[in-house]
Amino acid sequence: MLKNIDENTDGFDIFGVDSLTDFLEALYSGKRKYNPGFSFESWSTELGYRSRSSLQMIIRGERSLPRQLLEKICKLEKYGRRERRYLMLLFDLQQSQIDEDRADIIDKLLEYRGIQRKFSTIKDRETFLAHPDLPKLYLLLGFSGFDKSIANLAQIMRQDEKAIALHLSYLKDQGAAQEENGIWSVGETSFRVPDSMGDKFIQEYHMASALESMAAHDIEKRLRKFRSLLFAVSELEFEALIQELEKFAGKMLQQFDQDSIENRRLYKLNLQVYPVTDFVHGGSNRTGLADLNKNSQ
Repeated sequence: MLKNIDENTDGFDIFGVDSLTDFLEALYSGKRKYNPGFSFESWSTELGYRSRSSLQMIIRGERSLPRQLLEKICKLEKYGRRERRYLMLLFDLQQSQIDEDRADIIDKLLEYRGIQRKFSTIKDRETFLAHPDLPKLYLLLGFSGFDKSIANLAQIMRQDEKAIALHLSYLKDQGAAQEENGIWSVGETSFRVPDSMGDKFIQEYHMASALESMAAHDIEKRLRKFRSLLFAVSELEFEALIQELEKFAGKMLQQFDQDSIENRRLYKLNLQVYPVTDFVHGGSNRTGLADLNKNSQ
């Protein structure tokens, strides 16, 4: 479940709604919660809309929400740029009749939802990143659908029970995990490790990830995939590339956001992009594109 509750959203998550109908219903319910006397008639008056019945029909999905009215709601509710953009994407989705266009809009909505995900911040980077199993264990504890006892966690992660117990004790000491009757859980189901330029702990973690990915070549082919691309970009284009990667990461987090891990495996996706040549000066050099091992396993 995604949570990004803003003080101007009347207690609900804008980025969690799937349609304008859901948005309007949640907004109206929120207003009624804080003001029991609030009604469709008073809301119509507030919005300068022609009739209460027309507004009710829009909320029930019997009529489409006009763009002008949506823009007025955004202004009155004092929504920020991201909230406005998300709602306008929902408007575009409501209007679109072309499957390809709808698919593109849904992709953008997924990016926004992933970017807005609420994370728990890990402050003790040194210890957390020094043990590659800690991040995996933390995420496992956030899933439902399986026995989260020490014995079962050790079996799933192919680790010794004593090692798992030590990791759980550390997470508990950090206030990140709790235990009740032998079953472990966490508060926030996602975490973020603060990064800074040249942070040695982050660097060591990524080095360990690179070694882990090399070892993954021995995993059964149907369970893993490797892909490498080569292309030329300027420094300005590189910044745009990084933004696209962030959007991609957000989309993946949302698209595969699962509450239960039953009948699933925990996967790791590494993203690395770096220069493999020096800067090329002049106009006589021509570069191409390469998709290495496109069909490799």
